[in-house]
Order: sequence, then structure tokens, then C-alpha cells
Amino acid sequence: MNATGLGSGTIYPIASRLGALGWVESRQADPEAGVREKRPTRYYRLTADGLESGRAAFERAHRSRRQPAPWLLRHTWP
Repeated sequence: MNATGLGSGTIYPIASRLGALGWVESRQADPEAGVREKRPTRYYRLTADGLESGRAAFERAHRSRRQPAPWLLRHTWP
């Protein structure tokens, strides 16, 4: 949320939809420790399918605009 400037009412519904598509997976952290240490209680990450599908979507969007793909499409992810 900090990186995008968007609130939880925007981010979490998007994460939920991406999870339903299999693009994102989440795991629950210890809620008590999260509150105590002021850190998230749920963590999200892209799945391999999410990364591949997201890249393909970016490529289609940029191709339709006849713009070169951003550096993100060329980046190698661990």
C-alpha cells in the first residue's frame, strides 16, 4: 500500500481477485505478533502463473499501443 499510495479498500479486493485467478498466493502470519510489531498479518506473493500471465498482459497492452515494453518485462525474477 505504501508503494502505490492506494488504501486497503483497493489493494485487498484486488489481491483477493488475483488469488481467485491463481495469480497470487497468501499466507497468514501470527496476528498477535503483527499487531505488536506493527507489521502485516498476511503476506502476498505472485505465483509462477501470475508472473507469466501478468507479463503477457503487459505485453499485449503495450503492443496494442505500439509502445516498447517497459524494463519490467525484461527483468529476470528469482
